[in-house]
Amino acid sequence: MASSSKRHVVPGRQPSRLWAKVVGQADAKAATDTLMPVDLAAEDIRALEQLHQQHHPAPRAGGRGMRTPPAGSEVPVDTSAWTEFNRRYRVLGQLDDGGMARVLLARQHALARDVAVKVLQKDGSQTTKLLFRAEALVTAYLEHPNIVPVYDAADNCLVLRRVRGGSLGPMIPRIPDNARLPELVDIILRACDGIGFAHSRGIIHRDIKADNIMVGEFGEVLVVDWGLALAIGPGPDGEWHAPRLDHCPNVCAGTPCCVPPEIARGDRDDVGVHTDLHMLGSLLYHALTGRMPFEHRDKLEALLLAAGNEYRPVEELAPQAPRRLVEAARRAMSFLPEERGTVEDFRNDLKAYLGREAVRSAPVTATFTAHQPAAPDGLASRLLRRLRGTV
Repeated sequence: MASSSKRHVVPGRQPSRLWAKVVGQADAKAATDTLMPVDLAAEDIRALEQLHQQHHPAPRAGGRGMRTPPAGSEVPVDTSAWTEFNRRYRVLGQLDDGGMARVLLARQHALARDVAVKVLQKDGSQTTKLLFRAEALVTAYLEHPNIVPVYDAADNCLVLRRVRGGSLGPMIPRIPDNARLPELVDIILRACDGIGFAHSRGIIHRDIKADNIMVGEFGEVLVVDWGLALAIGPGPDGEWHAPRLDHCPNVCAGTPCCVPPEIARGDRDDVGVHTDLHMLGSLLYHALTGRMPFEHRDKLEALLLAAGNEYRPVEELAPQAPRRLVEAARRAMSFLPEERGTVEDFRNDLKAYLGREAVRSAPVTATFTAHQPAAPDGLASRLLRRLRGTV
């Protein structure tokens, strides 16, 4: 944790110089897109390679396995070189095109089901390749109902459950609408369950936003895109299952419109579970107001706003927003990490709001009890004696 003198300095608006380098390499990206970190230091690369080797032993000589898919083939994808992959999957098309990878739709032959195949982009640096491998390990390790499951992986390829539905982003109305809030808050609450589970395993997500929360056709909620996840401690098994925060010289990565101040300012000592909590607060802010807290068309200006934690109060954008939710978002998005409370506090505020809304929306029904004539005393007494065996 930073020194006490630093804790009371008035926050400035200067983002980390490393962020400037990231922004300079992402001209085609918007402020609402995830920006990846610049190349890592040699010691960090060694740590990531060791993490990969620890969980992926080298195959025996002469063994057969899934060959690394070529990064960056155009759609329709030419998979002629993916010998083992083609035996098991058939690419049908593209689902999404992200900052580090594309997501393809494929058919898994053995189980006759559609899957999502995440393939690393062709211009991926050594850093992004290592982070992509780490994402596969992290996502596979975090088995939870609210985290997208992993089915298979190779060096540049990750096979995931195909979520039939969409992300939370398009579900949030641009104009605040309190009638939609119970549904949105319930989705955020279940996303909190997945994030809380990751925290219990020593891992933070670091890129929580509406586009990374998937909602299925039947209401299932899944947190996706763990490519920026960091390990802040070992898991219950004593192993480190993500790139270690204490090995990461550059924490400047994420989505400029909703990164916490410590990320925008490059304050690694302040990064932790409270970093995710700030982003959960930003997610709630988005649901309440229809916009991200540091929303701006210019990436650098969005980072300046994030570095100083400068966002318009919810009351200005959504005067009718429920007070409990406004306070929950404000506290979670505090500039100082120690003032944000805990993820459990945040979850309790959401549950309390949903509980009150459930009572408020419950149909009012009158209680009606049909009149039943009482049995004559003589008949009741005889029946009772017969049951007791006294007759």
